[in-house]
Amino acid sequence: MINKFLSFLGLARKAGKLSLGADPSIESIKGRKAKLILLCEDLSIKSAQSIISLSCKYKIESKNIPICMDQIKQSIGKRVGIITVNDNGFANKIKILLESIDRRTSIYDDEI
Repeated sequence: MINKFLSFLGLARKAGKLSLGADPSIESIKGRKAKLILLCEDLSIKSAQSIISLSCKYKIESKNIPICMDQIKQSIGKRVGIITVNDNGFANKIKILLESIDRRTSIYDDEI
């Protein structure tokens, strides 16, 4: 399921619907283009707090994703920890994919 998520993220990048990295993401948030904010699991606490604060101020949903920056780099070609999705359709599909990842993780956690 993570591979499906990463592939879809690559598709969103090719479509030009992502802002990658802190500065472009902040610009997207302040410009009210961002529909969803994604934060990688290995993003620094300081960076995460800064973006979460902005997401609250501008009322944009943010999600922690169970993916590290190196996996993002393999998928979209750029190592970043903050991604904004600037399209409602892509944002909605990404939320669905993340819910599927969360459900699968929960199922496997119970078996351990």
